[in-house]
Amino acid sequence: TFALGELEAEGREPDLRRRHALAYLALAESAAPHLPGGDQPRWLDRLEADHANLRAALRWSIEAGDVDVAFRLFAGLWRYWQLGGHLAEGARLADAAMALPGADRRTPQRLTAVTAVGGIAYWQGRAEEAVRWYEEQLALARELDDQAAEADAAFNLSYGAFIRGDVPRSNELMDRARDLYGEV
Repeated sequence: TFALGELEAEGREPDLRRRHALAYLALAESAAPHLPGGDQPRWLDRLEADHANLRAALRWSIEAGDVDVAFRLFAGLWRYWQLGGHLAEGARLADAAMALPGADRRTPQRLTAVTAVGGIAYWQGRAEEAVRWYEEQLALARELDDQAAEADAAFNLSYGAFIRGDVPRSNELMDRARDLYGEV
């Protein structure tokens, strides 16, 4: 086996770091459906054990300008950050990823990223910012014809309307979310 220094000397360091990022992306995406959920404690413990590796993978993707990997990583990790008490760190990393060149492309990866950034903002008490992200989530879900994401966006936006004191709009959005979830 090669030592890291030997790999770097051969110009292979980016491949190694990319493989590392992809391995931890697989972990984040495997854990995401379980957060929250009945198996949540086991997954939170698993992610916490590799917190430094997950952070390194996301930082690498940002430094390398790999928007899709960065988006997928923080979309997979945002609930871990929320439930594990790491929202401030997650917000910083998500903001850095959202500022990357090409991050504004209207892709399914951006849709999941926008959803995650909205969730982070919401749980940090930045309701107006969360609503802006959730409005983009709704628009992007419709553009991409993603009915499940549209249902999720309507559900998310219903909380923004409620916080603003617009109960009729909140109810309307919740009804729309329920209908869409039923269709999905």
